[in-house]
Amino acid sequence: MKIVLYFTIFFLIILSNTLCSQNLILYDLELFENNTKDSIAFISLSDNYILSEHPDSLAIPNIEEKEEKDAQYLKLDSLYRKRFLSKMNISETDSVFIYDYSTSILIPIPINNLNVVACLNIYGAEWPYKQSDFMIGFEINRNFLKNSDKYFVNSLAYIGKKSPFVTGQLKPIIWKKIETKNFPLNRISPEETSKLQKYQCEIGNAYAYNTDSLQYLIQEFVIKNDVLVRCLLVIRINTAKIVCERIYYDHESASPAPLNSNEPYSEINQWTGKLFKNKPIVIFGFEYISFGCPEITFLDPLEKDVYISCDNRH
Repeated sequence: MKIVLYFTIFFLIILSNTLCSQNLILYDLELFENNTKDSIAFISLSDNYILSEHPDSLAIPNIEEKEEKDAQYLKLDSLYRKRFLSKMNISETDSVFIYDYSTSILIPIPINNLNVVACLNIYGAEWPYKQSDFMIGFEINRNFLKNSDKYFVNSLAYIGKKSPFVTGQLKPIIWKKIETKNFPLNRISPEETSKLQKYQCEIGNAYAYNTDSLQYLIQEFVIKNDVLVRCLLVIRINTAKIVCERIYYDHESASPAPLNSNEPYSEINQWTGKLFKNKPIVIFGFEYISFGCPEITFLDPLEKDVYISCDNRH
């Protein structure tokens, strides 16, 4: 009986961790100028909110009698608010947790203190607008975000009962150039090596960043000095085991983001460290995304990337 009990407990722990991973849904913040010309912070949930033209499933009220300019920003009344929260499985007693990892400031805001609004998507639409032309989500008063940058570049949002974030443990990666011979090309997987050969690139600069336990290595591949590919290897120092391998290609949907440096006022893109409770260390910030949404990578091959819902509709 004890053996059965131990296996049952072990299974429940694994199941709990799996469910936690599946439920780790993150959102980004956008700057939106409403019809009164006030700029607001907005969290769109439209990536996960299924819209329908059926009368009992409409996300927004009828706007045919409104002027076009007045229909671009709508505060939803109680009927549509309840419909939205119900479909998203969000309770009025939940909170939005906004974490600015550049300042290590975590802001919890109760759902019952927030407006549910519909904003015309940033790419515009033809009048009369359809349900699918709108982003549906929460309006965040900018007074809550006084310490964040104007466009909330370094902010993440989570909705639930408890915050998943660990504060103050993310750091920008400061890369140092190394000799290319110090990058272990032979440790790149055969599958990725064959892809690289198709690009017919030349070997470019290599970079490194070390912590007490991990070594981060970058090898660039270039054509006429333009970076087309970056190979990332993260190696555990005491075991020499690769805990992360990623290849970032320049293509239609994404392009390489500049690497962080020690230069004053330089752009900070790559971050690493502890971001989530009971989760491994993360790394992110290597790409500018044109189509789709960015992801956060765990430095553990058993953990799947977490994608940030960004309502990027092209």
